[in-house]
Amino acid sequence: MNQSATSVHCSGFQARYLAAADGLHSPVRAALGLARSSGGARRWGIRRHHVMTPWSDCVEVYWSDDTEAYVTPVADDCVGVAILTSRKGGFDAHLGAFPALQERVCGRAHGPDRAAVRCGRR
Repeated sequence: MNQSATSVHCSGFQARYLAAADGLHSPVRAALGLARSSGGARRWGIRRHHVMTPWSDCVEVYWSDDTEAYVTPVADDCVGVAILTSRKGGFDAHLGAFPALQERVCGRAHGPDRAAVRCGRR
């Protein structure tokens, strides 16, 4: 990889920006010397599936003051919603931070919360 003030060259490509989205324990972040603790509160992730036709083939991200919601098309008849937050509470309480999304998926939940994990980066 070579970088200048206006572009980056990597693997035969030239671009203005390079995004290394390789996960929580990113070897790219570590190799660039950027692996450091956020120092903030730990966040929790809660995920639930909703039985409905996805309205987009893209992942959508919603933000509130201290909560994020990620909407992912899972199948032709299923949408996944993952919520990341540092506040206590269940999925439904946190979904309330996103009224339009809450209205869209209301009553379409399929099963209980699918996961709850601690996340260390922000």
